[in-house]
Amino acid sequence: MALGLGRNDERLDGDQQRAVVASAVGWLDQSEEQQRKMREIIALFAETGTIDDIGIGAVRDAFSEVLFPGLSTVQTRVRYLLFVPWVYQRLEIERVPSRRADEQTRQWEIALIYSLLNGGGKEGVIGSEAKDTLKQLPSFIYWGGLRSFGIRTFTGTRSEYFRSMDRFNSAAPTRGAEVGDAQFDQRARWHTNVPEPPENLWDEATLDLTGEEARYLQERMLASHPESLLAHLVRSPVNVPNDSQFPWDTVDADTLQPDLATKLGFARYFSEAIHGASLLYNLMLAEASQKRSLPGADDRVNGYQDRLAAWTGEMKARAGAIEAVDRTEFWQVVLGSGVNVAWPVQRFINLWLNAVGAGADVVNSDELRTAISDRERQLKKSLARLANPHALEMWRGDAGVARFDFRWRVGRSAVNDIATGLQAA
Repeated sequence: MALGLGRNDERLDGDQQRAVVASAVGWLDQSEEQQRKMREIIALFAETGTIDDIGIGAVRDAFSEVLFPGLSTVQTRVRYLLFVPWVYQRLEIERVPSRRADEQTRQWEIALIYSLLNGGGKEGVIGSEAKDTLKQLPSFIYWGGLRSFGIRTFTGTRSEYFRSMDRFNSAAPTRGAEVGDAQFDQRARWHTNVPEPPENLWDEATLDLTGEEARYLQERMLASHPESLLAHLVRSPVNVPNDSQFPWDTVDADTLQPDLATKLGFARYFSEAIHGASLLYNLMLAEASQKRSLPGADDRVNGYQDRLAAWTGEMKARAGAIEAVDRTEFWQVVLGSGVNVAWPVQRFINLWLNAVGAGADVVNSDELRTAISDRERQLKKSLARLANPHALEMWRGDAGVARFDFRWRVGRSAVNDIATGLQAA
């Protein structure tokens, strides 16, 4: 779905553009899944160098789903996979009617912010700054992941959940439940073994898992996505260094099942090889800035030439691994992920990967430069920096230069949380 920033938006700086995108989400009410994806895009705006100007992010998302399903870049700590069920189960225990369910849930999720802050932690607490004005509630962020891990058995959206409360409540007496009874079958729409919430949940909570909670989440991840890298890491979890930038920095491929090792190898291959396309795109922007005598252009040209030279050296060092990649199998993994990758994206990526595999001089390739320019124009229309001098002036010098890590930051945090909980137990 296109955001459609208008002509006047060309002159907006990064913060203003983020505000425009955020406001666009307000009217995307036809699908919570669309809203979740849009909010992930907004989150990417906040991270330097992660914007996808040449439209290759679909393949990034495909490998993210293969390696770390159920997680997303806007998630923080894994205990929220329990906080959200506890909030919604309380709706059912207290038999909150449909008309009040949405607002009541919001009140409890806001109360959870204060409870977590009382617990002494701020890092990872969703809403620690916004507090009562928080728009992106934890239940919104984790709703898809809860279903992916089989923790949420209710198949609908949050809105549908709220609308179903009256029907759910009216059925309660037939099961012999009484109002306020903690044994009431509140888990009918949740996995049967969700751990009980701690007594101090609403007073002084923390983001740390108990041993029981860690074992439960470990079991859910293993049962729901047994062939993923996430499952491999939580099966016998150990703490991953926080400075580990990519999964292949930490994971020994020899310890993986052959199929998973192949998928991780493909992900690394794509991350490293396609990084050159992002660098070349930025070099082209720097060169265009230089022609227009824009401030700092000379330094940017030199900087990206140096980075491309270093990247070329890396590709030569990994020539054997690149040569060994089965491109047919590569695309089978990507397209089998469930993420839609349009044909123009596949065509561009194949063109780039062919050039890298052949050891071509990509920096001076007219064909590759034209392909990059065409990709940007297809995606951004009149806002394409390489074709629009004013849009070029708004370039901050690092568009999409971060290497893909496929949700590793969130996955690393989840593994560490579970490992710490099990060790504490």
